Order: sequence, then C-alpha cells, then structure tokens
Amino acid sequence: MDDRVSSWDVSAHGLASARLQILSKDRALLSALQELNSAGQQLGSYWRRGIVEEAEFTSRWNRHRTATERFIATSGEVVHRRLAQA
Repeated sequence: MDDRVSSWDVSAHGLASARLQILSKDRALLSALQELNSAGQQLGSYWRRGIVEEAEFTSRWNRHRTATERFIATSGEVVHRRLAQA
C-alpha cells in the first residue's frame, strides 16, 4: 500500500475535481465526487497518523472503496447519457 500511496498525484486529482465541479451540473455526479473526496481525505488523514487500528482503517478504506465505485458508476451514467444525446 505504501508504494501506491506515494505514487498518488494529489495535485492532478485536485485539478480534475475542480474541473468537474466547474463543468458539470449533474447533481448525482457532484455528490459522488464530494463523497469520494471526503472519504479519501479522511482515509489519508487517518493513515498518515502512523499508528492505526485495523478496524478503523478497514472502515475508512471500505468507505473510500464504496465511494470510488459509486463515482465510477455515476460518471459512467453521465457519459452514457451524453453519448446518447449526440
């Protein structure tokens, strides 16, 4: 996990989030993005403490995983709708 975390590009993620917030008016997508960002921030903050309880870490990890899955599904729906309109 350490290698994955150290390779994250936080600034690119922030830029992509900002672009979506500016360019999208889809409430479901923006809600999924907000939950993903919140879950990621809480997971990262807890993980960086160094000493973590397994149950708490697992809970935060699962929240982030669920938020990621929701964001992927919601963004897929948005893309599908846009392609159907074209």
